[in-house]
Amino acid sequence: MIAEVVELPKRSKPRSSTRRERLTEPKLRAMKPPTKGERIVWDFDVPGLGVRLTSKGSKAYVVKRWNPEKRQSVKVSLGPVGSISIAVARAKARELLESKHDDLNTARKINDADNLTVRAAFDAMLADKQGIRSVDAYQYFWNNYVEPTGLGSLRLKSVGVVEIETLVMEPLLQAGKTTTSDRVRAILSMTWRRAMKRGQVVGNPVSAIPLKATETRKRTLNPSELRAFVDALDEGVVNSVWCDLFRLLLATGQRKGATMAMRWTDLDLDAGRWTIPSAQSKNKRDTTITLSKSALDVLARRRIQDPGATWVFPSNRNPAKHISAPEKAWRKLCATACIDGATPHDIRRTVGTKAGRAGLSAHQIAALLGHQSIQSAKAYVHLEGASQESAEVADLLGDMQ
Repeated sequence: MIAEVVELPKRSKPRSSTRRERLTEPKLRAMKPPTKGERIVWDFDVPGLGVRLTSKGSKAYVVKRWNPEKRQSVKVSLGPVGSISIAVARAKARELLESKHDDLNTARKINDADNLTVRAAFDAMLADKQGIRSVDAYQYFWNNYVEPTGLGSLRLKSVGVVEIETLVMEPLLQAGKTTTSDRVRAILSMTWRRAMKRGQVVGNPVSAIPLKATETRKRTLNPSELRAFVDALDEGVVNSVWCDLFRLLLATGQRKGATMAMRWTDLDLDAGRWTIPSAQSKNKRDTTITLSKSALDVLARRRIQDPGATWVFPSNRNPAKHISAPEKAWRKLCATACIDGATPHDIRRTVGTKAGRAGLSAHQIAALLGHQSIQSAKAYVHLEGASQESAEVADLLGDMQ
């Protein structure tokens, strides 16, 4: 018997190439479009969620789900990459995939609760909090201190105090990161509390883990450390952008996040004022700071170096964005100056301490640092605007520059 050979009809459209990997924000930014057609990179954590890349340069989240009316799988767009984070995309994808069979919703939700991982619960918590300034910080602490431990891949219901302490907390405490351990604890606790509200777990094991950082940090740079730090800036051991950033922190005492995000449109150099937008201000209000002479000198130099920039401190890699993550430059400067155990935020505390020792009132110190209340700042209070007297205190530091 001779088998009959039947030539199958050719596809009118080539099938897009696919693969699965754990999607992260850096990976999404690095993805390149195909030379022809499209390709989809499917997420490892949420089967059915992918990123569609086309030769025209588009990059969008899609969800592959079953359509009972068409009796076939369809792809639903969730929006362009960049408009929402991968955490939000995962949460939306899960909701969409859960609803694909109405008659199986109840069983599916029970099964999902049993198999819900810590990472999936964290993503869902993060999606609920989109729009607040802390979201980026939550993602940072997760990526650096939780994800590498493997806790995220464990089922939420199977994790207890022992797993959290052994995998996450103890390594942080052994490294001396007590404050970091408390922040990670808070993020994990929020993750479990959200799951409890939705009936996915019955208890919060994180609540049984005590806070570790019992004392408020009081570290400041002493006079010899301060002089050595300024000498390191003068030697130019790091890029001039970072040198100018730290000089401006010394001259203003402001938070590094708000200072790195400073725009020229936020400044009135003639009046010597800087208005920190509410989006960058911790107290959620526009805050006006009077700039000292040393601060204005730094800004004048920055203006000459980058006359057409939007940001006072533009990123070297992408001038459309401002600099971020000063930790590497800070460590190099501190190593050169032989300074141990200090953080960039200690500059702010140093400026406030010097202001107090110079005899300024609490109101004047608050005007210098932009604090909202004595309770929140411990040693400082907040007033609208800033006084020239408080600005002159920064020049006590500026004399060393």
